[in-house]
Amino acid sequence: MDMIEMAREIGRTLQKDERYIRATADAQLVNASEELKQMISDFDEIRAKMEFEMAQAKGKANDAIMDLDEQINEHYNRINSHPLMINYEASRKELEALVNYMMRIITSSANGEDPDSILEEDECTGSCSTCGGCH
Repeated sequence: MDMIEMAREIGRTLQKDERYIRATADAQLVNASEELKQMISDFDEIRAKMEFEMAQAKGKANDAIMDLDEQINEHYNRINSHPLMINYEASRKELEALVNYMMRIITSSANGEDPDSILEEDECTGSCSTCGGCH
């Protein structure tokens, strides 16, 4: 099996993993929720009003902009505190952590590290500026 076919097999295996299945199912629930669709639509409408007001005010804050900013924050918090969104965010982060770990194994291996020595708890952020150094 060549490297590309192995990568495709990893992709197929990932799509069978419980974390992928859970994140996909949670995303479908979010997308099917009429309540969330309305909340997001309301948020988008307020954001569009905000952009219009900011263009009219030429970037200077006024009472209307401050009121719209408060409304945006309230809607954003309501959307993100919805149980479906909370579940989706949790499952998405879990899947993302798995994919990041897989990528870290591949990248570190390409840089000459032993793939078996790369541990999940290494917590590489991908940014060298936050790193104490590679092992």
